[in-house]
Amino acid sequence: MATLYNGEDIPWSLLAKDIQNCLAKEEEEALAEWLAASEEHQALQAELGRIWSLPEADLPPSSQAEVWLELQKKLQQRRPQKTFWQRYTNLTAVAASLLLVVFVLYGTGSFNWKSEAVAELNWLELEAQDSRNLQMPDGSIIFLNKKSKLRYPDRFQDRREVELLAGEAFFEINRDLEHPFVLQIAKAGQLEVLGTSFNVRAYENESEMCLSVSTGKVRYRSPEGEEYVLEKGEAVYYNYKDKRAKLKSPVNPTYWRDGLLNYKDFALADLRQDIEQKYGVHLEFEDEALGQCLFNGSFKSPKVEEILQALSFTLNLSVKKVTDKTYLLSGAPCTSALD
Repeated sequence: MATLYNGEDIPWSLLAKDIQNCLAKEEEEALAEWLAASEEHQALQAELGRIWSLPEADLPPSSQAEVWLELQKKLQQRRPQKTFWQRYTNLTAVAASLLLVVFVLYGTGSFNWKSEAVAELNWLELEAQDSRNLQMPDGSIIFLNKKSKLRYPDRFQDRREVELLAGEAFFEINRDLEHPFVLQIAKAGQLEVLGTSFNVRAYENESEMCLSVSTGKVRYRSPEGEEYVLEKGEAVYYNYKDKRAKLKSPVNPTYWRDGLLNYKDFALADLRQDIEQKYGVHLEFEDEALGQCLFNGSFKSPKVEEILQALSFTLNLSVKKVTDKTYLLSGAPCTSALD
């Protein structure tokens, strides 16, 4: 796991969420790593809890401006030569200042997290007719496939939230343990990450949404509440009609970006579905038993005719072009097929 702090840097947001018992699973792991790094961190956590439980009357009086100045001054102090107890005294003062800031800004009579009125976000909507890249306010990159539609804010606040309204996109999300990235997928639920890369395909004219993970971890939640945690190389498919999500191996999810197609012991029925989806053509089998045939092949940015020619040669099939977008495949039963 990536280091969360540098020297005396302190994950204040995680500590504050810990006091309120509202840490996400990844945040719990991150805070546990930070606490395990030294007794000083554990002492600070304990002191935060103690100060949090104090009644308002016992807190030192201070104005908001004074608190901010004191907090900034103490956070900038770097004195590694001090002993643990001397440094602990400084950290205790910082903890008190931080919690007083929280009280001044968010509390009006008790220590509860109360959101201040914040400036309304300006939401932007982008419809890409051709593939294009887009940089988010935090530096994350979104690669949009053609005929895709995205909705995003001009800046991020506590949560980095984006909506994929339709189409396909590949996300490279900068890691930020204190600000999760949340993607809302039209009619197919949402996912949350801290830093990772993944692909989402959710075209309106297709029967299902596919989420596949390239690096890191992704937590996906369907509209019906089904939840999956996906790691590198895993994918989940959500069927719009059945309203069910299920895990399946992804099929060349980033083909639209890298042009690579790889099929290993791939059933012809599944290959037909993949080709129809990628090329907008229709493949017909003279005998549906052909769908059980297994195919192996790799291609780099192929035309559909190149794939069909490879099928004809390796599986001894006849390929006939019926219309501009329809092909008929015929031939004898395969010697190698699914059981």
